[in-house]
Amino acid sequence: MATTPFPFSPPPAGDRLPRISTYTPAQVAEVLRWTIERYTGKTSIPPQTAFGRWYATMAAPPQDPPSGPRAPPPPNAAQLQRVGLYDFREAVKLAWSIAVLHASRHEATIASSVIEDLLEADNSATDLPMPSGTGTLYQAARLLQSAGGSIKIFGRETKGRDMLWMPVGGGHASIERKDRAFFQTFDGSKADRFFKDKLIEASEGLPDDGSARIVSIGYSTTVREAAELQATFKERLLRFVRGSPPKVWPDAAYGAFVGYEVRDGVEEAVDKGIFVPIIRDGFRQRPEFLVVQPAFKRAYAVRSG
Repeated sequence: MATTPFPFSPPPAGDRLPRISTYTPAQVAEVLRWTIERYTGKTSIPPQTAFGRWYATMAAPPQDPPSGPRAPPPPNAAQLQRVGLYDFREAVKLAWSIAVLHASRHEATIASSVIEDLLEADNSATDLPMPSGTGTLYQAARLLQSAGGSIKIFGRETKGRDMLWMPVGGGHASIERKDRAFFQTFDGSKADRFFKDKLIEASEGLPDDGSARIVSIGYSTTVREAAELQATFKERLLRFVRGSPPKVWPDAAYGAFVGYEVRDGVEEAVDKGIFVPIIRDGFRQRPEFLVVQPAFKRAYAVRSG
């Protein structure tokens, strides 16, 4: 496995990392390339993957589409714009996450399989493929940057939680994410049942070792849909847990709602969240959660539901 150093020098201890927006596209591409080499040993990125497309977007400007009488018909313009905006923003977010997780002042352990999963083939059924792991890395980076401590990011070999986080202020939290699963199945007629099944599945898998138990649910869609989903998240969540035994409930659920669109030539993006502690019908939150809760909320600057 490659042992090359991180492409850019980390900041002095105690200093914040430079804003990722100051990186050039070529630098972002270098971070992505370094990530694959460091964790998988590969020296090339498969092009038929979302990760490969993100890398290509940052490494070289897009080529003009072919023209002429024999040129294939152009794809849906709105879809193409949406995918392009998504690719750019996700590439930048992923590079920022990797930079934070490898800062000298942070203690982060990342399983190689988390990075390997980024090289899965695109899902051709959707115009916004989201490889496993991107949301987990982004959430881990936000937690470390805001509240410090240490974090372990588990791969597919570890069942029950995606992350174990131990903030500086004490306590530890087991976090299971369901962002990829929820995005792929967004369908108004099926969303409620799928939401409930996956919420229970994630909660039942969380370890009962005394740690705070948090299920993180992510949606990546349009700006309008993200806003609508956020507005109904708390109501739907509490309705679902009401009919389930308390032993399968997490201490809290975090909903992340990300939307990208281009309207009338203007880029629009939204990245919002809502954090819902679950206390119902005699269920009491464990002390570990009460310790971790303020740090988790601070990391996202979200209000409790």
